[in-house]
Amino acid sequence: MEKIRLRISGEQTDEAGNVDRNETAVEGILFREGNRFRVEYTERPSEGTDTVRSRLLLSEGGMEMVREGALRSHMTFQPGHSCRTEYGTPFGSMFMEIETEFYRLLERKKSIHARARYRLRMDAGYSISCAVTVRIDLI
Repeated sequence: MEKIRLRISGEQTDEAGNVDRNETAVEGILFREGNRFRVEYTERPSEGTDTVRSRLLLSEGGMEMVREGALRSHMTFQPGHSCRTEYGTPFGSMFMEIETEFYRLLERKKSIHARARYRLRMDAGYSISCAVTVRIDLI
């Protein structure tokens, strides 16, 4: 178990070319489990909302992001595979499909980097191109 600083950056590009970016920066805990990493952290998505317990599972083959609390989701990023999942919010749930186009994991001496590019499709037919970058720095 190691204490870490975690930065997750997301980028979404809609069909009209509009780009939206978001970033989460928190401290957490890293566990090394054989050939994969497990990261646990707590976040508060926006002012006035309850906290969300989150977990990242990183390996050479892909990444999973699991959130539990005010927001709920279980997203899997694995090239060549499609993930159908539910994104739960206090206002209701949305079903979506994630089709991973690219994933890479890079371990350095004091940090771990992961990046995934994927297509996100909502049940209503809405489709966006997305990317997520994870940077883990050992404290």
